[in-house]
Amino acid sequence: MKKIFIPIFVMMVLVFPTVASANSIPKVSHDSFVSALLDDEKLISTLDKYVESTKDSAEPEDVVKSYDLNEAWLENMISLGVQPNKQWKESKTIENLMTEDNFINIPAKNGNDENILLILKENYKNDNYDIQQAFDTSSENISKDAKYSEMNRIIEKSDLKADNFIILYSFVYDMELLYFKDSSDQKYVIPYNGNRLEYVDIIGLKEGKAYKENTFMESLCNAIEDYSDEEVEEYNKKELIGSSLPVKIKKQAQEKYKKKVDAANEKAYKAMNTKDSNINMKFILPASVILIIFIVLIIVIYALKKKHEKTS
Repeated sequence: MKKIFIPIFVMMVLVFPTVASANSIPKVSHDSFVSALLDDEKLISTLDKYVESTKDSAEPEDVVKSYDLNEAWLENMISLGVQPNKQWKESKTIENLMTEDNFINIPAKNGNDENILLILKENYKNDNYDIQQAFDTSSENISKDAKYSEMNRIIEKSDLKADNFIILYSFVYDMELLYFKDSSDQKYVIPYNGNRLEYVDIIGLKEGKAYKENTFMESLCNAIEDYSDEEVEEYNKKELIGSSLPVKIKKQAQEKYKKKVDAANEKAYKAMNTKDSNINMKFILPASVILIIFIVLIIVIYALKKKHEKTS
């Protein structure tokens, strides 16, 4: 994906979040969600101003030609940060880690009439919207139907059923999570589509696999070491823009992950050498046969020539 636009803004909300109250996974129909977007004058004004600001771009791919709110979908921000053990102990459930900041994903077209995705950061506390990113996704089928179908396929592969699901996004771990309940009200998490999927490996989990909420969080907490309150406070005083504290991975988790990566690399190396050997044999064997036939022909021709000379 080609990143077109990334404005800079403070991400400290992910260290000390405003926690949204939540007692159950909400059931919001897509129609009501879209209806709310279409009635939101501030959101439409923000989008229109952004579209207008791209018209003078030198490259057509940087121009936003149109957008479609009817195909938009929502991702909820989750305040899963650099103190996961403390957060889990205090929150008891992932629902209580959901913040009031959300991402609204809006399919659009650029100046070349290619598919792009506009991502709006929605902040209820400040009652405003910021266009955070726009990606060139011309090779992808972008729509809410495609997104929801993908989510349902992921859930179905886990042999579970969900009446409703929430798409969560963690900025610190840069990964999306599917969060849902099954028919017995057991809560599950499925990590998927992360740009830094090594975090999924580091905590000992697999992308696309369903985990009970407790299992997911306990695995994360076992692999990640918390920063102290003093360290976080000192970092926040620096007011670093558009950045966050690096995640502290526990030594045991690092070593386990390194062994896994080394084993995967060794396997890939052996497979590559085996493939090369097979390719070489495919060429060597025919070449050897041709050489033998050529030598035999020379010997036969030489013998016939000698016989001819004698008879002459």
